[in-house]
Formats: sequence, C-alpha cells, structure tokens
Amino acid sequence: MAPHLVTARGGARQGAPDVDEWLDAELAFPNGATGSARCHMAYGDVRMSFRVVGSRARRRP
Repeated sequence: MAPHLVTARGGARQGAPDVDEWLDAELAFPNGATGSARCHMAYGDVRMSFRVVGSRARRRP
C-alpha cells in the first residue's frame, strides 16, 4: 500500500527561484513503518543511491 505523507519541505535553487533544488519528506505506511526521502539536485554529476533500514535488516547497495 502507498505511504501517507507526514511532512515535506523543499528549497529553490539560489538565483533561480522557480527551480527546485532539494526535497526532504517523511512518510508513514499503513502497517506502522516509517520512511524518509531526501533528494538534492545541485550536484555536477549524476549519482543515485538508496538505503533501506528495517527492524530485522539494513541494506545499502
């Protein structure tokens, strides 16, 4: 099931107020689990990563 958005905030790129640069969001899932999303788009190169942390395991590729 899809998560519920608890909080979210973002910021505009300096000098370009109509261009999003970053986002932080906190999520709540129907089963009681929580999650967060952090996005930042001001890097010169493209890098993508993710980390999953749970009560029984952690995963970082």
